[in-house]
Amino acid sequence: MKLAAGLAAVPLALLAPAGPVTADETPTAAGPDQIVTPADDSMIPAGPVSWSVTAGDVGYFEVTLTCNDDPVSESSFRSDAPGSLHTGTFPSVAGGYCNLGVYNSGTAVTTWSYFNVSPPMPTVVDLTAGPSTFYPRVRDGYQDHVALTFQSRLDSAITVRIREDSTGRTVRTLQSPEDIWSLHYGRRTLTWDGLTAGGAMLPVGRYTAFVTSTLDGHSSTEHVPVWIATGHRNVSVTRVKDGRRGASNTTRGNCRTRDAHPGNRLECRGGTYAQAIYTFTVPSHARNIAWAVRGSSLCCGSGRLVRAGTRVAPTRFRIRVRVTDHRSYVVRRALIRYTVRRQI
Repeated sequence: MKLAAGLAAVPLALLAPAGPVTADETPTAAGPDQIVTPADDSMIPAGPVSWSVTAGDVGYFEVTLTCNDDPVSESSFRSDAPGSLHTGTFPSVAGGYCNLGVYNSGTAVTTWSYFNVSPPMPTVVDLTAGPSTFYPRVRDGYQDHVALTFQSRLDSAITVRIREDSTGRTVRTLQSPEDIWSLHYGRRTLTWDGLTAGGAMLPVGRYTAFVTSTLDGHSSTEHVPVWIATGHRNVSVTRVKDGRRGASNTTRGNCRTRDAHPGNRLECRGGTYAQAIYTFTVPSHARNIAWAVRGSSLCCGSGRLVRAGTRVAPTRFRIRVRVTDHRSYVVRRALIRYTVRRQI
């Protein structure tokens, strides 16, 4: 065999490969970064946003999600080989126009995908009534209202229909307008006072609240039962009188009463007595009456300090404080506490 001029003779064994070349032995060339999902100009459903990116090269990457011109979330990953696929999930998006940006720190190039998130169907989630049994027939401030609380799209309009179960008629309608500037879910509460729109009192019984969320011509409804009730409950009542202004004072002998700033000073210097009477009006059905005197002794001699509480009539309770001989005491306040049974 005759070789071309200028070429040295090379053994044929060195010209042929020792064996087949595998794909792993062939390095992958770097290329552009590619956003696989969400695809550019795509429409995805509301909810968590899943993304996948093919890295064009080795390096560090930052991923950001922006929707309706507000940043939503960000993430990052490191690519150890060109062409590697990386995935992740961002929090729920309720709807709107979004973009996903992938920044390659090695090339300082950002790859973009622009897409839309379709608004979901309106929903009413986690509907509760608190308290489910309430007492609006006696307007005493005790559980006179029921709060209907739920989650919904904030840009949906809410209508609440209250149905009387015994008759099937709608007795009250409540409405809450949409917040057109919000595309997110949130906690919402509407309150019912147990009355009709005209202020009429409704009878005791079971009612059902139907909560409807409406958005873009679509509606979703959930319901919860509530009960209007009446009855009685035991209420604890405390009545307090100022030691000086609430007293009826009497003295005998070498004794006197005077203002102690604050309080009512009862003082005897060898005389007979100084006394303060505190009279309270109580309901005739008051029960478990307890009483107390708050004050302090200023000096103690041979005299006595007497404190006594007595129900002197069905609607009157009296606390008496007396010092005798050589004794001094300041009454700061007198109080009673009792329980009564009240209709609700």
